[in-house]
Amino acid sequence: MATTVGPDLSRDRISDLPESIIVSILSSLRMGEAVSSLACSSLKRLEATNGVFPRATEAAPASLARLKEINLSDVKISEDSLHSLISQCPVLERLTVNFMGKIDRLHLRSRSLKVLSSTGNFEELFIDDAPNLEYLLGRFMHQRKVHIKVVHAPKLEFLACLGMSNTIDIGETSFTEELIHVKTLMPNIKTLSVKLSHDEQGYMEEGYVEWLMQLLKLCPRLETLYIKDNRSLKS
Repeated sequence: MATTVGPDLSRDRISDLPESIIVSILSSLRMGEAVSSLACSSLKRLEATNGVFPRATEAAPASLARLKEINLSDVKISEDSLHSLISQCPVLERLTVNFMGKIDRLHLRSRSLKVLSSTGNFEELFIDDAPNLEYLLGRFMHQRKVHIKVVHAPKLEFLACLGMSNTIDIGETSFTEELIHVKTLMPNIKTLSVKLSHDEQGYMEEGYVEWLMQLLKLCPRLETLYIKDNRSLKS
């Protein structure tokens, strides 16, 4: 007996489902299957954990047009693919990248992004063009010698977590281990988080107070300052 296939069967029916159901479906798929589901034109949130992320070029740009949030954790993805994925999301607002072992450099160009949250395990974190970025968090940037460069992020209000080991370039301002030169300010920064640095004997590292005072000059409208001390308490 022959079976007649109606024309509606080729339509994207997943997109008709509520977002909560779509996310639940994606969470149960293997990494490759989840990425192939990016053909779902209504997708607004993508979360991927523990796996190898295929090349972002495999996803059609039209299928990423409504994606507002990406959360990647312990995912193997090339730098080129990550940059390509971001560039194909014109309304992306939140990006979380945690424990991305193969990503040494994140050069961010996104005119829609508002929040960037990461473990900060990069060699370079460059904010090249992010006119709407408000929140930048690198949880462990202070533990690594991450080179942080902000070229264009005029709305940035929250910046964390910095330490003396970081090389920081903001416009014509530069912080390195050898030189501190403050010229370009970040007038919109309202909240800043820094790491308290200690020497091998547990005393405050030499030059820390000067480093912090110069850093504060960057933020003339600062409202909240967090100083983190990760030393364990000893009796």
